[in-house]
Amino acid sequence: MAITKLNSSVRVTHVGTATAVIELDNLTILTDPYFSPEGTEWIGKSGAKLVNSYQPPLGLEDLPSIDLILLSHEDHKDNLDDLGRQLLNGRHVFTTTDGARNLAPRKAHLPGGECLGFIVSAEHFGTSNGKPNAIYFSGDTVYIDELAKIKDRFHVSVALFSLGKAMVPKPGGGMLQITMDSKQAVQLMRDIEPDIVIPLHFEGWSLFKEGKSEIEEVVKEEGFEDKFKFLAPGVNTKILVSIEEFSTPSTGWQLDDFVLDPGYVASREELRWLMLNTAQTAPPSPVHGDSFISGLDTHSGEDRSSAQHTTSHLLSQGRRIEYLKNYISQVAPWLDMFDSSRAFGMQVPLLAQTSPALLCAILAISARQKERKDASDGKSTPQKSFDSLELYQEAIRLLTPLLARDWRRHLEGCAALFDAFEVHGFCGGLLQAVFWCHARMDLCGALISDGTQSTMIPPIAWLPPGTDESNVRQTFKNIQSPDMHANYAVYLCAKACELVSDRTHHDELGAPNGCTAEVFTSRWTRLWDDLQAWIDDRPNELVPLQIIESKPFPQILYLHWAAISSNQLYHTACILMLGSMPRRHSHVPGLTGSSIWHAKRICGISLTNPHQGCLNNAIQPLWLAGRLLSHESEHTILVDLIRDIESTTGWGTCWRIPDLGAAWGYSVRKSSRSKNVPLGQRQNTQTG
Repeated sequence: MAITKLNSSVRVTHVGTATAVIELDNLTILTDPYFSPEGTEWIGKSGAKLVNSYQPPLGLEDLPSIDLILLSHEDHKDNLDDLGRQLLNGRHVFTTTDGARNLAPRKAHLPGGECLGFIVSAEHFGTSNGKPNAIYFSGDTVYIDELAKIKDRFHVSVALFSLGKAMVPKPGGGMLQITMDSKQAVQLMRDIEPDIVIPLHFEGWSLFKEGKSEIEEVVKEEGFEDKFKFLAPGVNTKILVSIEEFSTPSTGWQLDDFVLDPGYVASREELRWLMLNTAQTAPPSPVHGDSFISGLDTHSGEDRSSAQHTTSHLLSQGRRIEYLKNYISQVAPWLDMFDSSRAFGMQVPLLAQTSPALLCAILAISARQKERKDASDGKSTPQKSFDSLELYQEAIRLLTPLLARDWRRHLEGCAALFDAFEVHGFCGGLLQAVFWCHARMDLCGALISDGTQSTMIPPIAWLPPGTDESNVRQTFKNIQSPDMHANYAVYLCAKACELVSDRTHHDELGAPNGCTAEVFTSRWTRLWDDLQAWIDDRPNELVPLQIIESKPFPQILYLHWAAISSNQLYHTACILMLGSMPRRHSHVPGLTGSSIWHAKRICGISLTNPHQGCLNNAIQPLWLAGRLLSHESEHTILVDLIRDIESTTGWGTCWRIPDLGAAWGYSVRKSSRSKNVPLGQRQNTQTG
């Protein structure tokens, strides 16, 4: 899809028929309100009985606060029923002239003549190619040539089409079509060129002559399936995001096409909804997490080929094997970075043999990594559709019936699941591995915020329930595992982010979080001591095998995967701490008191240890370290390293380069070095 320049986020919930909730920042719009239950009967103007065969997933009580209503007409029960009429009072209603007359004495804002749809636009939506960005709702209309004029005045970012090819009897005999069919929808898409189309009004009534399958078939034949998105009923789905939502702290960056693909965005929101509802409906049970894992084994006792059969319509056997090999060799090591038992590399593939949803999930992440890596190597170009997207959507489709349904949304995704299933950093087994994988990503998000946010899950919730903060060091130490000591570094770095965020919110925003100067100094001192104890207490597996104090960066070699990132996170936490040092600690003696020393350690570790999983997790530490470097030769090495990480792993990293250029005060050139020098052999020209 073309990346929209709409300066607002757009979320849509399809309730059913032509009823949808459109959320534009702080404005909430409702279209053609119909909420009557399945089985409701109406007598049409022709005397024919109309029966609703669709159960709306939401009731009036489930709606957010509605600011205005777009009503295409008031005299069709499938566009405005008795329940919907209750919503008209006290709200702005945009409708037709005769509709306003029939709805009097309510206030109404009137388009001229009969309604051919509604355009919603505002100055803060921004422009695309010189035209105001807009949302278009067609209402009940057929295609007419006049609709093509919309493109002359507006760039349609999101279009909601009422389809279904609704047919009603004419007063003098024969049938009259009153809503668009799929071919008319395609023609209108050609005319107005919307970024994405949300189909409405195609199920539940006998007067609809085209359903979802017929519409999908025509849209696919005409080549518009990438812009055409059916929404899961009742699911609040993010359709478009503003560029600002993807911006880095200091500057913009180039978006991956996949990030704003409408299919991916909608699928991601559906997955998030599933996680929220599962968390909300999970009964408290000390073994609920185990039952959740066992629930993924949907074909227990059946032939193990059943899971593989599920993907056969999406992938050839050769591509499936290729993605599995890539998952095991390239993706799983990144997930297992702090886990010597290799839960993601060993246990997850075994579970996937009998779980179609899990198999599709690991194939999807493997396919996406390979797509990005091949594109960066010049082996392929970005496609409009990806194996990864199809596999991702299939994984969600298979997962849906396994999870309980409840229409409440109060928590956030994985964090809600962890809380509901009592999953934390010490729960053991596969769930513990999953938790720490999430914790590292959570920490990455906190580092990206540059001191404005902590982790989504507070670090105290990473510990066993009831753990006192004064006993945290001993809690990690009791496990007597290098993996857990590495996880302790993740925890300490998260605590540093939390401390900096609390102080920032207290001083700059006046947040009443209790982080006064005295409290901040006490917390800072205790955390600094814990960080230095971490380095002193490292097991042999986390100690460098060899250190060469070369220039401009040291060469520091580790044998253990977890040693690489955990030591980097120690140095990262120290940089955060030294950058927010309280006045009482005006100086920390020795090399540990030098932010530059820690920064060069971070760079040296990545340059010496080319483990792919650790390279992915190094981006935010490298960014923090890079801002402290002053010499152009250091900048060149670091920029080349970041580019190498993207080309080697396939994970997007180069978006951090403009941020570094902004910190250094100049624009970084696109590329200046040979691409043939392997990562790990490119850096220091002097040793000392």
